[in-house]
Amino acid sequence: PDLSLTETLSLGMDETTPWVHRGTISWRAARARTAELLQEYDIVAAGPDAKAASLSGGNQQKLIVARELARGPAVIVAESPSRGLDVSATAAIHARLREAANAGAALLIHSSDLDEVLHLAHRVIVLSRGNLTEVPFGTSRSDIGKLMLQAGESV
Repeated sequence: PDLSLTETLSLGMDETTPWVHRGTISWRAARARTAELLQEYDIVAAGPDAKAASLSGGNQQKLIVARELARGPAVIVAESPSRGLDVSATAAIHARLREAANAGAALLIHSSDLDEVLHLAHRVIVLSRGNLTEVPFGTSRSDIGKLMLQAGESV
């Protein structure tokens, strides 16, 4: 939380990042990219030099999503990506995750929010009491809930 937004967005960057060269960060270029991502992801902040702690929880979450998706990952694992967010921030994060999946990224969502799972997933697998059960396409929300409670028994 004490890092600036630019520093936070630079965490984990490597030589494939345009503003990193031979292990040295061009902070001017990093600040410029941070400003772009703040605007692109509609992150409300005083600017690239603001402290991460100064952001609301939703804006902090959007900042982390921006950092990770800006890397163009082949695989995305999202744990309860909208937990604790308001409707607007939830919609924004869901839209970004869908865009990444549509661009070819494999997206694995783990969430206890069944509505979120059904909204984002092409395939649903229930994990309950150590058992994995693939949910057939078209299964009702009610029957998925039963699977979640019955540890993989047939519905």
